[in-house]
Amino acid sequence: MKTAHLSAETVVTAPAETVWTILADCRMDVHWRAGVLSMRHEPPGPLHVGSRTIELLELLGRRLETTARVTELEPQRLMRWVAEEGADVAGERRVEPLPDGAQRVRLELRFRPRGLVQTLLAPIMIARIRANLRADVRRFATLAEAIPAAPRSAASPRDAARA
Repeated sequence: MKTAHLSAETVVTAPAETVWTILADCRMDVHWRAGVLSMRHEPPGPLHVGSRTIELLELLGRRLETTARVTELEPQRLMRWVAEEGADVAGERRVEPLPDGAQRVRLELRFRPRGLVQTLLAPIMIARIRANLRADVRRFATLAEAIPAAPRSAASPRDAARA
């Protein structure tokens, strides 16, 4: 089966720094991405090219662990990644500032089924991933817009999401 290219985008009326902080902190994914049970990155500290993310998610009733590597990073704008283990998937998270101060957020995934089971389930998996992406960008916007703009010394978006 060919590679499926999936994407979803939304406009977020939140400061660019807030939007990027949430997108670039994979630990925040549990708050806005469907099925993500946990996610962390290695090594600790800010994300950089070469950072690895370890994600545990549930899709179609199955728990999957995926390890990915950040392949490109433009702070405040773009993060690209590719799975190293688990599914044959790659993606990007993109932020585009708009003239009115809002941000366009775009999530993209490229997924190619591996093996007989994934190939047979591919149409169902792709439909579920597409629906999840659409819902994910809506949840992302709700989360980012709920975090008040604050001076740099105030609580981080991650701290605010916990509240």
